Amino acid sequence: MPSFSVYKYLLMFLLYTLSVSGQAIQHRQFRNYPVLTNLDSLEKVVYATKNSPTRYLQGLILLERARLFRSTAVNKDLESIRILSHQQHDLLGAAMYQFMKARIIRSDDVEESARLGLAAAAYFERTQDTTGMMNCYSHLLDLNTIDAVDRHRQNMVSYYNKLMTLGSQSSFGLDKLIRARAVLAYGRDLYGDESLALGEKAFTEAIALIDKNVQYEYQRTSFYGNMGNLYSVFKQYKKSLALYLKLYAIGDNSTATINNFNLSNRYLENNDYKNAELYATKALDFFHLYKDKNTVMLLKIYNHLATVLYKNKRYEAAWASRNSEDSLTAINTEKLKATAFLDLQTKYQTDQKEQENQQLQQEKRRLFFYLGSGLIFLLLIGFALIRLRLANRRIKELMTHRDQFYTLVAHDLREPITTLTDIGAVVSFLVKNNRTTDLIKVTNQIETVSSQTQLLLANMLEWGESNNYGLISKPQAIDISPLVEKLYETAKPLTDIKQILMSIDIPTELKVFTDPKALSTIIRNMIDNAKKNTDSGGAIRLFVEKLDNTKQVAINIKDSGRGISADKLAFIQQVFIGQVKPDVGDHGLGLGIILMASFAKKSQASIRVTSEVGVGSCFSLILEQR
Repeated sequence: MPSFSVYKYLLMFLLYTLSVSGQAIQHRQFRNYPVLTNLDSLEKVVYATKNSPTRYLQGLILLERARLFRSTAVNKDLESIRILSHQQHDLLGAAMYQFMKARIIRSDDVEESARLGLAAAAYFERTQDTTGMMNCYSHLLDLNTIDAVDRHRQNMVSYYNKLMTLGSQSSFGLDKLIRARAVLAYGRDLYGDESLALGEKAFTEAIALIDKNVQYEYQRTSFYGNMGNLYSVFKQYKKSLALYLKLYAIGDNSTATINNFNLSNRYLENNDYKNAELYATKALDFFHLYKDKNTVMLLKIYNHLATVLYKNKRYEAAWASRNSEDSLTAINTEKLKATAFLDLQTKYQTDQKEQENQQLQQEKRRLFFYLGSGLIFLLLIGFALIRLRLANRRIKELMTHRDQFYTLVAHDLREPITTLTDIGAVVSFLVKNNRTTDLIKVTNQIETVSSQTQLLLANMLEWGESNNYGLISKPQAIDISPLVEKLYETAKPLTDIKQILMSIDIPTELKVFTDPKALSTIIRNMIDNAKKNTDSGGAIRLFVEKLDNTKQVAINIKDSGRGISADKLAFIQQVFIGQVKPDVGDHGLGLGIILMASFAKKSQASIRVTSEVGVGSCFSLILEQR
């Protein structure tokens, strides 16, 4: 059946984990990890919580804290604390790991110990954890021993003053004990002779606090040792011995070697060589009994034992102890040489690897440079090819436009030139025969052909500018009535010559949103188209109507001409709505229709056409009214 102590520690641990769980949302602190006793029972309780990662982490921190003061099995679960803290993103757990790791390695790796201590202190400073800060400052004081370097002294003064300030402001018992220990351990280095009185006061207050609070009992040995050392510094050897005897009485197996060694030193200070030899021998025995691996401690024991044996005039034993010290020193020296050789070899290998890495980096940079240069070169070539392709495409477009222009000229100039050629022969005949009346008719026909040719030339010019120079349309709000009337007046004499009745019906003011030049080109071609397809005796009507339920108006040009066949009408309608991009000659189209569609699109207008063969056609230009 489990002992009462197991139940007691199980209850303590459960109470602790409940307190930690209750603080999960709040802020846990260093003081939430007190130093507990009876490690065997505590281990059983903690290891039973492995299935609960959070509780297990808190329990492991408790265990390692206790082991720092009460066990030789330190560092047993420290790596687990590091891993669990990382997995759970527990910053306090990580800081506790750093602090405890720094304490464990302080004798073996001062630099790493200082780095870890500073890292932990930084966390506790951010979280304003007084106990955590004071423990870290105390640890850093242990590392900064006094020497001739002013920087070290400045560090010690800084940490010491921070400890004093925090300890005096805190009401927590552990903080007061940390402050008192700093006065005992470092006051002599900072305050000289005054430190004895300060130390005695701090020691008395600390022991009184420990007597009243059993949870701080583990601190008693530290205060006995520090006060004893202070008495030794001031050569009050009997007081020092008395405290170390008390320390020896409450020590356990984990501190047996150091306690016997320290007590032997105190007896030596009091010239009690017999007891000094007794406890020095015990220190050596305990060192071998517990298979301690601290060779520095063993060297100190051999050296001290040789001194004590010499005082007792046991010269052969003293000589043997000194030989043991020398042998161990030689072994350590060889180990140091081997270590130094290994360090040198490691450094050489590291330097060699570093050089290789630098060479690889240089080669990599060179390769990246070549690749980058090659890529830029390829991009430039690609860019040049794209520009060349665009230029070729533009040249092909220009050649296409040129060919279209030649076709256009041949198509639209053929009829006027043929007509003029025929008229030339007719005029010569009529003049010879003095047929004046017929000559007037021919003259009118020449005027008509001239007008058509002039319109054709204007269309060709506008078509060329539109295709090759990308003329930009500039729609604006204008009154188009004067412009339409002017176009009507220009076309009226020509329709009269052809004996076509042309009429106009537009308001005196008509404001629309369009490009005036585009509008002029479109209406001029619409009138010319109606005129060409209407025979003598026919009629052309130019009128305006407002479209129902819209803000649009339609300029209509309706003729009574020959009309348009169904297939050609469908094709023209597709041209006007933008579904087909025609060339001159497609379905018998001339340049006028193509220009009308192009300029209507650019001026944000539209064109509709209706027609019936034998009845006539109606072209409507739809504009936005403003």
